[in-house]
Amino acid sequence: MGTGIMGPVPCYFHCAINNLALVCRKLYLMMKKTSILFPFAGIAIGSILGYLYYHFIGCSSGTCPITSNPATSAAYGAVMGGLLISSLVKK
Repeated sequence: MGTGIMGPVPCYFHCAINNLALVCRKLYLMMKKTSILFPFAGIAIGSILGYLYYHFIGCSSGTCPITSNPATSAAYGAVMGGLLISSLVKK
């Protein structure tokens, strides 16, 4: 038995804390490896939103350089989505 603030602490409490620290460490390492996936998710979501912006709101006269073409609208959305998500993810 260990000693805590409230008195003696059973051994299984210390074992649970050690196991929790190990699990947290493994989760941290896993998230560190998968953090590269977040910008790709932002790119995919941004390109879809860029195309939807073209489809529903886009410029019909053809004078708007970004929203008059679905490819440029999707590319612009992909760049903006990738930049936004990568700026929010902690490194």
